[in-house]
Amino acid sequence: MMHVIEAAIAYELSSAYWGRGLARLAVQAMISELIQRYHVHNLTAVFKRTNLRSMRLLERLGFSPASAEQHMKHQVEPGELLMQREIRQLRKTRSNALRG
Repeated sequence: MMHVIEAAIAYELSSAYWGRGLARLAVQAMISELIQRYHVHNLTAVFKRTNLRSMRLLERLGFSPASAEQHMKHQVEPGELLMQREIRQLRKTRSNALRG
């Protein structure tokens, strides 16, 4: 049985830098680090429901809205939304191992 490691991501970017792809690059870097170095299998992010930019960013990065049960487990406030992403580890086949 595999032990599931969870992590929450957080970010804040000044409005002066919106629309340049910087948030996407930063969140992608966080996700890569969490997967490769810490072997995280589940990621979560909480943001204000009115923050549509964060919702779209997280959706583009593979996150989806969490269930009501997950909202309760993570004690998400009424004005917030929880999104999650499950990391699916690919099994290394012999051909993949030989390639890299």
